[in-house]
Amino acid sequence: MKQFLRRCLSGLLLAGMVTAAGGSDTIMVFRSAEGPEGQILPSRTETLENWQKKQASRLLSQATFGATAEDIDLVARMGAERWLEYQKNLPLTLHRPLVQQRLENGEGEGNEDTGPLLQELRMELWWDRALFAQDQLRQRVAFALSEILVVSDDTDFTWSHAVGMAEYYDILVRNAFGNFRNLLEDVSRSPMMGLYLSHLQNQRAWPEENIRPDENYAREVLQLFSIGLWHLNIDGSRRLDANGQPIPTYDQDVIENFARVFTGWNYVDAPEWDYYFPDDQFLWRPMEPYVNQNDWDREGGYHDRDEKYLLAYPVDGLSPADWPRKRLPALVEGEDAATDLNRALDVIFNHPNVGPFISRQLIQHLVTSNPSPEYIARVARVFNDNGQGVRGDLYATVKAILTDTEARFGHITHPQTFGKLREPLLRQTQMWRALHAVPIDGDWVRDWYPEYFMAQAPLRSPSVFNFFSPGFAPPGEISERGLVAPEFQITNETFVTRTANKMFYLLFQGYPGSPYASAEAMQLDLTTLTDMADQPQALVDYLDLLFMSGQMSPDTRDVLITLVQQIPMDNDWLEGASVPGTLRVISALYVLLTAPEYVVQK
Repeated sequence: MKQFLRRCLSGLLLAGMVTAAGGSDTIMVFRSAEGPEGQILPSRTETLENWQKKQASRLLSQATFGATAEDIDLVARMGAERWLEYQKNLPLTLHRPLVQQRLENGEGEGNEDTGPLLQELRMELWWDRALFAQDQLRQRVAFALSEILVVSDDTDFTWSHAVGMAEYYDILVRNAFGNFRNLLEDVSRSPMMGLYLSHLQNQRAWPEENIRPDENYAREVLQLFSIGLWHLNIDGSRRLDANGQPIPTYDQDVIENFARVFTGWNYVDAPEWDYYFPDDQFLWRPMEPYVNQNDWDREGGYHDRDEKYLLAYPVDGLSPADWPRKRLPALVEGEDAATDLNRALDVIFNHPNVGPFISRQLIQHLVTSNPSPEYIARVARVFNDNGQGVRGDLYATVKAILTDTEARFGHITHPQTFGKLREPLLRQTQMWRALHAVPIDGDWVRDWYPEYFMAQAPLRSPSVFNFFSPGFAPPGEISERGLVAPEFQITNETFVTRTANKMFYLLFQGYPGSPYASAEAMQLDLTTLTDMADQPQALVDYLDLLFMSGQMSPDTRDVLITLVQQIPMDNDWLEGASVPGTLRVISALYVLLTAPEYVVQK
């Protein structure tokens, strides 16, 4: 802890933000900093203990589904690096086994009101893991990966496969602290990905039957899952040719060659090539290379065994047109589609784009939409080599993202560009976790279709391009300044209103004694807050730490304190509320959770 504190204080000293620091009762004095409109912010003082808690809350907002008071105290005691190691060593919490068990127990039959329950059960497990799992960092990174390596249940091919979709999420959970090369392979062999991007039962060319290898997965694994469209420098900037033009990473011929790699794969134990599992709820095991076993199977099999030419890596001193492409040799006896897949994934994995491409997106999902080139480069170098000669170590990459100086102090050193819009779904998980929400019926969180209010739901993107693009820039000042704000792509009048309405419903259904609660509602533990309700300043300070990491502006603080003071402690018109101060608390929570200042994570 002391070592981490020294690093933090050193970083702030180097940034010119700290002028005095000392022991446990020391007052930390922050120098003036430039505000978002160019004004000079006043210096402020606070105790070292308060500063530690605010830093802990910030880390938790980036690394979990939401801070709790208990976790803030834990991280403040342990420090960031020890807490990250602690999270790394926790047993992982999976989704698929319990979804499968519940379906086997007949819970998927539902009732006459609900009809059959498939993805609904998977969604219940997702909420359970997001809210209650101890391995919060792993679950949060898995969620970020689910919005990069996208599979969606929102298709006719995948909706019925609740177990398979849960297993796909578990691939992300298991690999969140693993190696990106293994993640690529597990994703490529997932039957859900095979159904979604159509390389399951993809076969080699057969011109006489007008059959050509499907190019869908070949294109997306390059464009979206690994290297992107343009050659990159280590800091994520585009590499330029002699004419100052960006250099494409691949062309149509490369796609066609990769499409040939992804042929010959089928369901595990498929008795024939065209075997189909239209409604198999338990389809989840990895795809396998198909081996001919019937008289009517294609002579020579379904996989393209000829040589293939794949990606070109940059070569200094040569024109991009002369960069040699990586060659996969023709297969020989004893080799099959898995041989080609392993070789092709090695070619992708070792491309120099992967480090900056994946690092930038993980930074965007966890920390800030507009990381500096230096930040991206520092993280990408860790991706390329974790210090022990290992490339693609995702835990080391995530640790580098979360402990980087820009992650920890960017809100102070780059206040005008640092931060990100909180995803609507993460606002809901944060509120529920902070208020220790539990299902009233003691069973499962029955929020089956969060996308109606929040414009997103786990593994339910409308396309392979996720709910929002990492390069999205809303018109106006953000795009004019060359910045991006990905989450604004799902921020419009409809969903701003719906999200605010949902927060209202969850609060007014959730307070103890609420007559508005249904059997599926989540009950909120407001005890700590109602105990402070007669102390408006203390209540607002506590909410500031819990939800905004101590970054609430004086104006917002004044608004909330004034609001709380104006609401009677006896709950006035609030039905069923027997605890004094309940109306004060939920009113303050609603105003805070819908405030523009809150929805931007700093």
